[in-house]
Amino acid sequence: MAWRDTMGSRRRLALYLCSMATGVAAVVAISSFGLNLEGAIDSEAQVLLGADMSLERNRPFESATEALIDSIGGAQVRRVSCASMALFTRQRAARLVTIRASEPGYPFYGTIETDPPSARIALHRGQHALVDGSVMRAYSVQLGDSVQVGSIRYRVAGSVVSAPRSSGMARLVNPAVYLDLAQIDTSLLARGARATYEVYFRVDGDVDTESLRNDMQNHLDTYEVGLDTIEEEKEAWGEALGIMATFLGLVGFLALVLGGLGIGSALHVHMTKRLGAIAALRCLGATTGRTFAVYLAQALALGLLAGIAGCVLGVSVQQLLPVVTRDVLPVNVSGRL
Repeated sequence: MAWRDTMGSRRRLALYLCSMATGVAAVVAISSFGLNLEGAIDSEAQVLLGADMSLERNRPFESATEALIDSIGGAQVRRVSCASMALFTRQRAARLVTIRASEPGYPFYGTIETDPPSARIALHRGQHALVDGSVMRAYSVQLGDSVQVGSIRYRVAGSVVSAPRSSGMARLVNPAVYLDLAQIDTSLLARGARATYEVYFRVDGDVDTESLRNDMQNHLDTYEVGLDTIEEEKEAWGEALGIMATFLGLVGFLALVLGGLGIGSALHVHMTKRLGAIAALRCLGATTGRTFAVYLAQALALGLLAGIAGCVLGVSVQQLLPVVTRDVLPVNVSGRL
């Protein structure tokens, strides 16, 4: 009887069904993606930092800190980051960028993905530079063009696709030019320059970085040196991306709530239009409970179908989200359920 009663209003009910399914799909897709993102951060924490541990300071390290760095041992790579204007000579265009000048060997984990792939090797062979892809597209920079940073001109060897400690969104807002540390113009690091000096470590397997941190804490506080470990990097990225996932989850939840309110109003309109049919059923001897059950069955069927359709649609969308966000997030998120 509930099925027969839908004749004449099935298109309207199908529209209600689609609205409910869309809200469910949004919640399912965002929740699943958030869980997969959390798992990706946990599994790729070393790649996010590019090392087991790092020390950084906004001034050159003191001699006491240099002695501490030597005592830590393990493989070490230094990097300096500073803000500077980059002049693309052929285009006659200047852009404020972040200069990241590192020694060969960084990162220890993961890689700086470049286009072409051989550009990463060319970076440390003479005066070459890697430029963020967003800048190259914005200014039509080609391979072989020159970029001047400070008083030195560098040949553009390629574009940066991804790099540790950097996401696609961050590179859009704050693009970088990568140089070899030995080729940087030292005037950029003169007194008063806003530069960050970093040392990255790959420690031996039996060294506990958290215990090492506790042993060095007094020295770090005294000389204003920051220390990052894999756990801290994981927490920092997890917190930042968790906020994004929570926000998106709230958006999906609000969409579901608003959809539910809309469905309630739509069903109220639907029931109002069926008052004639309800009166006819009552006149033919149907009890109040039987009449109520007919329309309750319709509502439950709509909810069940919307839930199933929303879950299927949400899982399908969740499979696409890692592909869509691949160039924005710092980790590779899988599409597993």
